[in-house]
Amino acid sequence: MTSDIEANKGASVDAAAALAATRHAPRESALARAFVAAFYEHAPPADIAARSAEDLCGGALALWRFGVRRNPGDARVRVYNPAEAHDGWSSPHTIVEIVNDDMPFLVDSATAAINERGGVVRLVIHPVIAVARDDEGNLLGLDPKDGGLRESWMQIEITREPDAAERSAVVDALVGVLADVRAAVTDWPKMRGVLAEICSGLAATESARRLGCCARRATAPSVACAIWRRCRPTCATSFVTASC
Repeated sequence: MTSDIEANKGASVDAAAALAATRHAPRESALARAFVAAFYEHAPPADIAARSAEDLCGGALALWRFGVRRNPGDARVRVYNPAEAHDGWSSPHTIVEIVNDDMPFLVDSATAAINERGGVVRLVIHPVIAVARDDEGNLLGLDPKDGGLRESWMQIEITREPDAAERSAVVDALVGVLADVRAAVTDWPKMRGVLAEICSGLAATESARRLGCCARRATAPSVACAIWRRCRPTCATSFVTASC
């Protein structure tokens, strides 16, 4: 059963998506409408229901325009104070926007970087959207039939930062931490393979050590025979006695 706040959120997002369609040429209106709907699909209802359609539309389209061109492997990052005249919407908060390949640890890493610079995160909207892009990185569509490229589209509201230099420093910090995340995720299979080889080597070394210890302690023929039966063919045949 849909609660009142969820119903209000649905109505607000539908109105915002319809408004987005009217602000674009016919060939782009369907894409704009679909993006607004996808962007807010999993956003917390309490943070969405009370906002106007104009505000929701403006916020989503600002991110869409920012990420409309991106090459795979690149992370697009900006931190700004949106103004109606320039950005098509406004907010009492500073806005962090990130468009990146989808991978683990993005939200936690981004929020940690923001917190380290003294920012306080108020809201995170983070849909993962399958997209189609051309060879130049231009956005062609959403949810392509071939699966497309899964991308992380993130819009984070933080405490307002009036200083442009500090906003630029936040961008630099985020670019650095996202590069670290990409390196860790890319290197993880290789690191796992290396660790597996190390563990295998350590296990073999430990087995050989234990085998040598057992052999040195074997004094009675029956004990030596038991060791051989358990450890063969690794154990040297010199430990086999006539009682075997």
